[in-house]
Amino acid sequence: MDNHYAPLVILTDDDRAIANAYTKVLKLMGTKHRLCQWYLIKNIMKNLCLKLSSNWFYLLYMEKIKEK
Repeated sequence: MDNHYAPLVILTDDDRAIANAYTKVLKLMGTKHRLCQWYLIKNIMKNLCLKLSSNWFYLLYMEKIKEK
């Protein structure tokens, strides 16, 4: 933070070191923490594709479709 301003939002892959740094520094400065959708989808594909078969894409985006 060379300019002494904290970011409004930080997107991460839920790395423990970054989460600890966020809690100790950025959260106190009002920064919001969100998980990056790219990492979430990557983890779904890596860990759940076999269990969800071809329905994983539908399950992932079903709520977004209902909201519109």
